[in-house]
Amino acid sequence: MVVLIIQRHGQGYHNAAEVRYGPLWDSYWSYQEGDEYGSWADANLTPLGERQARDQAILMRSLVERYGQPTAFFCSPMRRCLKTLLMTWGQVEQVVVIEELRERLGVHACDRRVPHSEALQDLSQCKTIFQYDEDYPEEDELWQENHRETEQEMDVRLRGPLERILGTVSHGVVSITCHSGVIRSLQRIMGLSEQRVQPAGVMCIELNGGKATRLL
Repeated sequence: MVVLIIQRHGQGYHNAAEVRYGPLWDSYWSYQEGDEYGSWADANLTPLGERQARDQAILMRSLVERYGQPTAFFCSPMRRCLKTLLMTWGQVEQVVVIEELRERLGVHACDRRVPHSEALQDLSQCKTIFQYDEDYPEEDELWQENHRETEQEMDVRLRGPLERILGTVSHGVVSITCHSGVIRSLQRIMGLSEQRVQPAGVMCIELNGGKATRLL
């Protein structure tokens, strides 16, 4: 049996912009690089997003008491996810970063990753070891300017990371920090009805004998 503690990142500058611009976000602003409030490429957490992430530390302690301490931490490479993990869980020893755990790819600037070296520089004061694949690319090779990934394409992409995670940890508790779209895709893959998670929100899923059960 495996318990997945899946957390969405806290509010990013792109999330704040989506609230600010409403319907114009999808039709215009999501294609832009940012506005006077911040940049959206590989968007960082807003001050509110940082507070949201830190506030979830209390919930995580209760989940650890109920299900046990995670034996492995997995994370999207996007800065908003890496920082959410650190602000919620603290300086854990090691985090496995999986490139394919990213949000729906293409077109929207917020889902384009910054160069790898830039992300590492952002985390240079952190004691946590971030484990990337040996051939991890400096530049973003997944995001496309002219094609927005479909849900079906996203589900195909996310099967790989899920199989990798479950192949690494066959029992116990696993932490995954990722994105709203990723959480919906993982639910579809596991045969669950889709439930949305708010910024920094958490969903717990038990996998036992091939059956998925939502615990939280």
